Amino acid sequence: MKPSYTLSCIERAITFLANALANDTVPALEDIAAASGLSKFHFHRLYRLATGETCVQTITRLRLAKATHSLRDPETNVTTAAFTAGYGSSQAFAKAFRKITNTTASTVRTDDERLAEILETLAMPFEISETTIPPLRIELARLDPFEVITLRTDGRYPKLNDHYNALFNAAEGPENVHAILGQPFDDIGGDGPAPIRFDCALKLETVPGDLASPFSRNTIVGGYFLLTRHVGAYDDLPEAIDRLYRAALLDTQIIPADRPLLFHYLDDPESTAEPDLRTDLYLAVEAPTTANT
Repeated sequence: MKPSYTLSCIERAITFLANALANDTVPALEDIAAASGLSKFHFHRLYRLATGETCVQTITRLRLAKATHSLRDPETNVTTAAFTAGYGSSQAFAKAFRKITNTTASTVRTDDERLAEILETLAMPFEISETTIPPLRIELARLDPFEVITLRTDGRYPKLNDHYNALFNAAEGPENVHAILGQPFDDIGGDGPAPIRFDCALKLETVPGDLASPFSRNTIVGGYFLLTRHVGAYDDLPEAIDRLYRAALLDTQIIPADRPLLFHYLDDPESTAEPDLRTDLYLAVEAPTTANT
């Protein structure tokens, strides 16, 4: 069976990462994303879903495996093993080694059996816990371009109440608000670049003419989207987003577009019970196709 476009991109990222580490280079996350050919808005989540671990975890695991393998040579000390694996100091290596193995490199370096066990553990992706949520209905939707007013945040997600309140004040009254929106530019709930950028946004009936900084006018690019509706707490959105991305990951016809996710909050959390909150999630795709879940 032909692999999906996104899976092929993840394979390119893994090859790039493995070659870089083999040449004693630790690639930057943005370079890995660029090598994959996937949009930076989607790469980190798709990588995690496809491999079972984040890019950071893969790099850590492979570097620790390289250093641990070096320790099997009785002539190699811990400092040399650390530098061999690309660590800047033996202290940095020791901290990472202890975090993963719950022991020290000095303790196990003369224990061949324990070193073999550690290498076997490092040969597999780190375990990422899975949570069970109800299946999501995913459909294809089309949106026309529309204008919004936005307020950018960095490192504030999910504490956004003050920002949305500020937007409502700028909108000159709730009666002028047509839709409450949001755009995450990074992997919410994952291990993507920090801090997470999130744009709070409102679609208005009439945009005020005197809109000033820190607010800005922006256009949501139209086109085709994979659409799913999440019902429940906002804290559970990362799991719902994972389900949406899995549809893109496994479908051979879907190519995620180079645009961030779009959230459409359909209810007011101050007047709607948390289990009943509805959020529509839009993932832009390059070409129309049918998504099956």
